[in-house]
This record gives sequence, C-alpha cells and structure tokens, in this order.
Amino acid sequence: RRPPPPPPPPRRNRYAEICCGSGRLAMQRHCKFGDDVVTIDKPDPDVQQEFLDDSPARVAHRERVQKLEEHKRDAESLLDDRAKAAMGRSLVTHFKEEIAKLKAEQKAWHTPHEVIRDASAVNKDILPSLTDTNRKPVHKHLAIDLAELMPSQLPLFDHIHFSPSCKSTSYLNQAAHGRHQHPDALADSEQGQTFDQLMQRIIAIIFDQTERRKKEGLPPFSFSIEQPRGHATKHKDFLRLEDPVKSGGHGAILVELHMCSFGAFFEGRPIKKPTLMWINMPAVAAAYQTADGRDAFLCKRARKCERCRRGKDHARVHGNCDKLVKYPHELVAHHCMAVQKMVQQARLLEEGGASD
Repeated sequence: RRPPPPPPPPRRNRYAEICCGSGRLAMQRHCKFGDDVVTIDKPDPDVQQEFLDDSPARVAHRERVQKLEEHKRDAESLLDDRAKAAMGRSLVTHFKEEIAKLKAEQKAWHTPHEVIRDASAVNKDILPSLTDTNRKPVHKHLAIDLAELMPSQLPLFDHIHFSPSCKSTSYLNQAAHGRHQHPDALADSEQGQTFDQLMQRIIAIIFDQTERRKKEGLPPFSFSIEQPRGHATKHKDFLRLEDPVKSGGHGAILVELHMCSFGAFFEGRPIKKPTLMWINMPAVAAAYQTADGRDAFLCKRARKCERCRRGKDHARVHGNCDKLVKYPHELVAHHCMAVQKMVQQARLLEEGGASD
C-alpha cells in the first residue's frame, strides 16, 4: 500500500480590495488575519484611504494622546511661576514620557505599504511567494485606474472585494445616466459608460482568477461586489454574475443589507443606505442570510435593527453619498470573518483530499 500524499504546505492567504474607497476591508484582513493584501484605486481627493487600523479602540488611543498633549501644555504654563516651576517640570517630563510611549505604539500599528503608480510595473509577482510564511504580511497599494490594468497582471487571490462607484447605478441618479430607459440597464452618459466598461474589466478579472486558480490546483476563487440598491439588479453584467456556472456565469448569490444594521450613522442618526452584494461563495453569503435563506440584515417594519428600535429615525442618504464611502466597522469585521470561515473550510477540504 502506497503511503498517503503529504498535506499541502502552509500557505499565506491573499486578499484584494478593488475600487476600494478607504480600504477598510483589506486593512482588517491584513492586520487581523495576516493576509498579503493589494488595494487598487485611482487617487480620489474626496476619499482618504485608511492604511491605519482605525478601530474604535485605536481612535480612543489617539484621543488619549491628544488629551496628554493638552495636559503637557497646561503643565508648561506652570514653568513661569517660581512657586510651581518644580512641579511643572516634573509634570512636563511625565507627560512627555507617556506621549512618547503611546506614539511608539501607534507607529507599530502602521501598515508599511508600497505604492505603485505605474501600470507597467504591476505583474503577478508583486507579492512574495504564497508558501513563504516566515515573514510579515505585505501590503501593496496600486494607485492606478483599474482600466489601465490587464487581468493577467494581477497576482492570484483567495478573495477579491469590488466596490465600483455607486453614482452610476443608484436610483437617485437615473435621470443623469438613463439606465431606466434600457432593458439591460446600460447607460447613456459618459460617466455611466465608463462604469459599464469598468464592469466588463471586473468580469474579466473574475474569469481570469477563476481559471488560473484551477490550473494551479488552488481552492476556488471567491469574490464579492457591492452596489447600492438600484439599476445594478437589471444590469447585464450583474445578471451574468448570477447565471449558473454551467451556463457560463459565476453562480453569485444576491443579498441585500441595510447599513444601519451594522452601525452606520450620519450626523448622529442611523442611516439605512440599502446595499446589495453579489457573493459567489455560499459560505460567505450565508453570513448575510437567515437559516431559511432570507436576507438577515434588513431594517424594516417588525424587523428593525437594534439602533432603529431605540426610536431614532433614519437620516436621508440623498446628497450625502460621498460621506458614506467608508464601510461601518461592524460590517468590516462581519465580512472579513465570513471570508475567514470560507478560507478555513477550503483549507480543510484541501487537507482532507490530500489524506484520502
């Protein structure tokens, strides 16, 4: 009897966030789960990409530094008073030491990243080897328009989250783009047509990642795409995502969620912001569904979310979309944990196959 094949070697997970806005999902995967990550988005002066983990605990940490600096300034004001100068010097020294200690911790949190601005410098080897796990995780940010990149230039990823601009498919902008006038929801405007071309590039990336991972013998490729509730549900490329794999589609499951269910607030009030997500892995989609397959995070009628049950009315989205690009921290943690469970399941199946 032949001995069983050895288990697959340890492998680092890879995650990408494309058209990423602030990049919170990628940073969570990078900081908490140790993934090698790539973020791709052309520079946008209205959206600050967060390459620091800005969890509530760390926000509180930065506020503590600011408070200590205020105390230090108050202590420095005592130096001009002869009777209080000695106490002032002691306090200044103490506060300086505490501030230095906290700032050293902040520096350790910073995610070192390399920024690539030239599309010709991008290739599938920009990340270290998958099996090289004895190192710190790597983050590469491509400050490049996705339209400038060919799918074959990108490394292989376990999961990619896409979040193309919501302005083109939202019901609020239908008059500007004319999608409601076409059965396949394509746009008349230049901005809308740019979005349609971007979606074709996203479809090409999904197909390329799927096929290349098959050839490499890696677990199936996983993706999620987020859009506001609107004309995306009738858009030909989103419908193609939902088509069964046997019919040339990607078998994506469409889920709907309301952002207030994950703690989204605007000017002190919960904001509903109905959001759609196409997810091709049932294990990830299940994190957004009830046991009988219904959407689990809808805030309406008798199923209001915890914040809205407290009597707060929803803030209006209209006119505030640019201020709501960043995903709520609760959604970031929820989605990344769902991806982690999917990755772990795939790994167990892989190891089980090796032992059969």
